[in-house]
Amino acid sequence: MLAEKLGMDPLDLAVRSFGHEWGTIPDKSLVAVLREGAERIGWREKRYAPGAGPLYEGERVRGVGFSFHPGWHAEWQELRRGQVQVGITLHPDCTVTLDAPTIETGTGSNTCNVLGCAEALSFLGVRPEDISWVAAVDTATSLKDCVQTDSAVAFLQSEVLAVAAQELKQRLCALAAPVLGTPAGELTIRDGRIACAAAPERGIGVKDLLWQGDLTPLAVKVSRRPAAQKSGVPYIASFAEVEVDRGTGRIQVLKLVIVNDCGTVMYAGGAEAQQIGGQCMAIGEALTEEIVYDRASGVPLNFNFIDHKIPTMADMPEIEPVLLEVWRGAGEYGACGIGEGTVTCTRARSPTRFTTCSAPGSTSCR
Repeated sequence: MLAEKLGMDPLDLAVRSFGHEWGTIPDKSLVAVLREGAERIGWREKRYAPGAGPLYEGERVRGVGFSFHPGWHAEWQELRRGQVQVGITLHPDCTVTLDAPTIETGTGSNTCNVLGCAEALSFLGVRPEDISWVAAVDTATSLKDCVQTDSAVAFLQSEVLAVAAQELKQRLCALAAPVLGTPAGELTIRDGRIACAAAPERGIGVKDLLWQGDLTPLAVKVSRRPAAQKSGVPYIASFAEVEVDRGTGRIQVLKLVIVNDCGTVMYAGGAEAQQIGGQCMAIGEALTEEIVYDRASGVPLNFNFIDHKIPTMADMPEIEPVLLEVWRGAGEYGACGIGEGTVTCTRARSPTRFTTCSAPGSTSCR
């Protein structure tokens, strides 16, 4: 409404006005999500002044809108979790047992752990299929569970895995030093081979090194609190194209563009599934899932699946998920959770437009 009165594009007003205390204005993340969403929804072509848009099939009008919100769960916001623990065991055949207890609730955090472990151990040539993941918690013997309370679990353990991988690398160099006759600090590991930095031709495969000994696996366990560095948060945005039948009042969402700046995309397939799946809740909360109460008794009148209307597959519009990597948090990945945030923007409603009258009791309103 303010942008309309100022004759501005609401996108420009948002970029000029919003940011966070650890960043600058214009905020790079906000600019990125708004620019990307506007381009994909066709903002410049489909945005009209109030009442100036074309009619479709006589009574239908269309419009585009957007909403944005700061992102959810950067690492510095997770200090209340306390210690995050992981363990890596490297076996002589260069397979890995990953001990990173957490419960999969459908967000894809399990896959993020395996992918994060494989990336952290890429200097060994470890692939995801080489990793056996231990997720179950045995309170008598296992590490502390990384409780699945929010989408931050998707990257918190991977941040600790990066630290554990470096410790494992140091252990391997120390093991190879007497074999190669070179100080551990002068050794490098790449593609599963340990070599002298000054003379790369002098080296040994990690698997060969481990088989030379007594076949004892190398185990590393790391316990670490989330990084406390306040790096701010990225932004998320939803863009919608909506059609309204002026005769019946029926609202139909034609297209949604969901843009998340993630810092680092830990698992693209899982993140996009979160973006799309979140719209099932968001559209319902915005349009149909209001609970109606009897004002006298407080009893809900539509507390059932007939009158409390949840969107079905037939109600879902075209949804375009977009993942960006503009903002960067602390740590190896500097990621940010997106699970809860995928619902936040879409369910937002436009401000109510109040009628105003020329005088009390007057019927001349606008």
